[in-house]
Amino acid sequence: QRYVEDPTTGILCLGYAFGDDEPECWFPEDSPFPGEIADHFKRRGVMVAHNATFDRLITEYVLTNDFNTPPTTLEQWRCISTQSMVVYPMKTTTRR
Repeated sequence: QRYVEDPTTGILCLGYAFGDDEPECWFPEDSPFPGEIADHFKRRGVMVAHNATFDRLITEYVLTNDFNTPPTTLEQWRCISTQSMVVYPMKTTTRR
């Protein structure tokens, strides 16, 4: 958590897509924060990420502070990395 709380931590880009739309990439130096993402946050829409804990903390500590975006809640986040461990559990081996 120290990384996201560090004042030098910033956002280089944000990749996103809604439904079956083509993915887009937002670069903060090129344009304001996308309104459609802000609206999604406000509507309490679900965000799906490979490492949702990291993305959620970056959103909470950096995105909302530096770009004045609406806050998100823990319940809005889904982690596909964690979900994949349920579907494909890691096999453990015993050394003999």
